[in-house]
Amino acid sequence: MIDIKIFGKANEFYRVKLVKLNKNEPEEFDWKEDILYKIPPKKFSVINETEYLVMVVNIDTNEGHNLNRYKSSTQAEKKIKLIEEDLKELTKIQFETKYHVSIEG
Repeated sequence: MIDIKIFGKANEFYRVKLVKLNKNEPEEFDWKEDILYKIPPKKFSVINETEYLVMVVNIDTNEGHNLNRYKSSTQAEKKIKLIEEDLKELTKIQFETKYHVSIEG
């Protein structure tokens, strides 16, 4: 099998995407021995946690590669700006090497 390398600027092949993840988890449940399911504690509350996932997406196939998760949107947006600059400046191969991304298109 021949490995074909495609050359060009990274922004011709990839884009960066921000995904907001809402994580709603109830607090720990307690087991009750005579019942076959878990019951919530008396003071039931849900922990709301938001994370921001930064992804690189292949323009042709929409296949994505997760880069990192961040606790704040500010951190994620800073990373996106850096990646967008790299997309403009780096070649496809340089970008894939730097971000450990290889999404076939």
